[in-house]
Amino acid sequence: MKYPDIGLEYRKIVWVVNTTRAMGLVSPLVGLLTAAGQWLAVYSTYTWGVEPHVLDPVLTKALGRWTFLTYQSNIILTIYFTVSFINSIVSFDLVDCLLVSMFPLVFALGVFLTTAYYALDHFNPLQQKRREHFAKNGYPMIWVDAHLEHCMALPLIIIFITYTELENIGDMRPEFGWTMFSVGGYSFYYLLQVHYVFFVSGLWVYPIIAEISSKGGIQGRNIFFAGLMCVFLVLGTIGSVVM
Repeated sequence: MKYPDIGLEYRKIVWVVNTTRAMGLVSPLVGLLTAAGQWLAVYSTYTWGVEPHVLDPVLTKALGRWTFLTYQSNIILTIYFTVSFINSIVSFDLVDCLLVSMFPLVFALGVFLTTAYYALDHFNPLQQKRREHFAKNGYPMIWVDAHLEHCMALPLIIIFITYTELENIGDMRPEFGWTMFSVGGYSFYYLLQVHYVFFVSGLWVYPIIAEISSKGGIQGRNIFFAGLMCVFLVLGTIGSVVM
């Protein structure tokens, strides 16, 4: 019988259902550590971060915090690590199968979140001036929040990979087709959202998009988006290999 290349293949589900030994991908301690780290990032967002209507009321009027990839990434990682922690205790193999299948997307989002922020945003003079403005106008913890929202993801991903119980993965490793589908699908969705936000607000979510558009027009912008999607697909592929 030939199985489909995309999704949780039939043979994988059968393997999970027939497995008699139930154990999580990581120990409860590692599950707790990774989940707590991500919950700290979300807590920081709501406690010390600048509210969307204050940060940019025009840009965020349609989707609020969901406008930003940072927020979406942190929510996805928080759900992922929380489910992983719970499953390290109750141990359902079908949940492990889902966690393994979604890891390429989680890896891509987590690695990109931390590296892109410190490479492109944190040391940018304009962004530093912006944070200084908010620090003096009601948000004194914004510098802490900026780090917590972005610095947690990559270290937690590394910890999760390092202490994954590889013998419990078995035949559940995601195939290339599923990795392209899940990571590419989410990347395409977010690019659609970026265009939707521009349609309703007249603003691009990130200044680099506006800069590229002004210099390279639609063609330059599309090349940038294609390159960005390729980066996510490469990261997703790496994630499927290192798991």
